[in-house]
Amino acid sequence: MRRVLWILLIGGLLVPGPGSAQAGPPRAELQERVRRAFLERIRTELDLSRDEGARLRDVLEWSEAERRQVAFETRQIRLDTERFLTGGGDDAEARALLDARERLQERERALFREEQERLLEVISPAQVVRLYEMREQFVRRLQQLRQNRPGAPSRR
Repeated sequence: MRRVLWILLIGGLLVPGPGSAQAGPPRAELQERVRRAFLERIRTELDLSRDEGARLRDVLEWSEAERRQVAFETRQIRLDTERFLTGGGDDAEARALLDARERLQERERALFREEQERLLEVISPAQVVRLYEMREQFVRRLQQLRQNRPGAPSRR
């Protein structure tokens, strides 16, 4: 039963956005429910106290906000690269794209290090490893659900 509930919660992220014909809670509300359920699952599986869980939640919310910013910058670099490739460009523009990619990779590495340091202030190294694995499983499951939903583009 718990697994079915978990899958349904994750599936909530797959609900079409506002303006769709599907009834039900708005996408943001479903995402928040999934986020809370995932945080509670982490707290339970890592055997954290409520206080540790709250401190961990703060670290994860901080890192998620940082990751969203990195994802935005990644999309910008992709768009700039597409414009460069389709519209042509000179070496100065190409160098600027390469520099932007390098800065982004450095930022991603710094974010990983800082997140890990903050996590280690709250949980043990073994718990950090388990948390990372849980997060990777969660992301893989979301990707599977997105790919298998009706109307999803096929990947071949």
